[in-house]
Amino acid sequence: MERTGVRFLRMKGCILVLSCMLLSTRGVSAAERGKIGIGVDVAYLDPQISSLMYNQVSTTISLSSEFSLRLPLTYVIGNSETDVTMLGGGVALDYQPFAIPLFVSLSMVHCGYLFGSDAPLERLQYLDEFSLGYRWHPKKGKFFIEPSITFFDPSGVYSTEYEALKESFQKFPDIRLSVLIGYEFFSFPLQKEVITTR
Repeated sequence: MERTGVRFLRMKGCILVLSCMLLSTRGVSAAERGKIGIGVDVAYLDPQISSLMYNQVSTTISLSSEFSLRLPLTYVIGNSETDVTMLGGGVALDYQPFAIPLFVSLSMVHCGYLFGSDAPLERLQYLDEFSLGYRWHPKKGKFFIEPSITFFDPSGVYSTEYEALKESFQKFPDIRLSVLIGYEFFSFPLQKEVITTR
């Protein structure tokens, strides 16, 4: 009951943050444009550290100069000694203060489903992530490189779920470094231009 109450309060907080973010987009200038980009994780150091392969594809949708929505899709493969894989996804809120490339990412909804004979009985696991990253655009183009560090379950609310992941994958990490390489392939106006006639 206590864990359910904490999750409910967390969900209410996420809805409040998302509402404030959407309201903030009403104050953007007409010249400001939103962007949609897709990045692929190329940091394949996981097998050298934790005996698993952590693959991620992330879509970001910027709604203002400060706020973006991130839609990560993850596919985690265990080592040869365990028959377990995980397919995960969710929605995260990115905050980029002061119009600088540094950002903070807070997962609002995130879950993973485990497959294989070594998967736990509770195959659907609710997860929590917190990330710090930096998005760099070479020559200020649409191509970007995004190194980041992710902390799994920083609040400790989902400790049972992450213990199940550590038992299934053997040494599931608490912290992970990643590098996304991607491209912003679409832009859209954040505010409709009002045309007046005299």
